[in-house]
Amino acid sequence: MCLPPELLQLSIREMSIDFEVLAFGRMPLAISARCAHARAKGYVKDNCQFVCKEDPDGLAVKTLDGQSFLAPNGVQTVSFTCQALVPEFQDLILSWRAPLSPVAAGLRHVAVARVYDELLSGRVDAGGGIERLRRIYPLAPPSNGFHHGREGAAWVARGAPRSQ
Repeated sequence: MCLPPELLQLSIREMSIDFEVLAFGRMPLAISARCAHARAKGYVKDNCQFVCKEDPDGLAVKTLDGQSFLAPNGVQTVSFTCQALVPEFQDLILSWRAPLSPVAAGLRHVAVARVYDELLSGRVDAGGGIERLRRIYPLAPPSNGFHHGREGAAWVARGAPRSQ
């Protein structure tokens, strides 16, 4: 069972069941019976022509002031930012499974897995790991806000004050 990304780190620590916490990937926010991706490209869901494959990272949806915040892809809407529990990874892996969900297909999957393997083995620290992930996915900024009781798109550096 993979827990929803909105759960606070403090809540997760209190659980005594076997579960997973998303360590890397765009956070799933909604699934719709309608395909916003097909609609945005002028198709209906039943004849979508699989236009989502044209945008493997999803469509960037922006706020009125031009800030990217969602990425619909097919019938799923995900966050524009990638949850990247890098500073928290050592704590997570000791107690729970931490799946990785790289954004688009290709060699970036392998690169992301290598970063987390190096974090696990201690060959890279959290600062180096997050910088490498930023280079691998320059268009999907890292976030870990939900984990710390903040807005999901926020980045909370290790040692920063956390919400209770």
